[in-house]
Amino acid sequence: MLAGYDLKLKAATVRSFIVRLTDSLEPEFTRATTVIMSHENKRDVLAFGETDYLSARVYGGMGRQFLNPDTIQFIMQDKTVAETDLQQTVTVVTNVIDAASKTTTLIPAPSGIGDPIDVLLLGKNPRPQRLRWKSRKN
Repeated sequence: MLAGYDLKLKAATVRSFIVRLTDSLEPEFTRATTVIMSHENKRDVLAFGETDYLSARVYGGMGRQFLNPDTIQFIMQDKTVAETDLQQTVTVVTNVIDAASKTTTLIPAPSGIGDPIDVLLLGKNPRPQRLRWKSRKN
């Protein structure tokens, strides 16, 4: 994943892609996406990596039991980025990652999911700002 913040546009750009090795150990570049978010955009939880697993097994499966009610409400509410509290956002994204990690104990994921969790803030002030760095949730 690559991310940046454009001061002039007051918008964050997040680019993600997947590189995998084929059976013959050749790199294969797939699933490139770009998301641009400004303060007026509807907030969203952007997922990277095992997105199919997250959708099927966590949001829509057994792992939903590990999502706290505030996280479910956050995902369901129709609010903008500007209407979103920073600490609430950090709590939600770490809960989603933690829920996915716990789900892997019930249903193995194709690759690794879980700790440690890094949280960076992009914005107009000197950034990125480390909000949570290489810490494990106990």
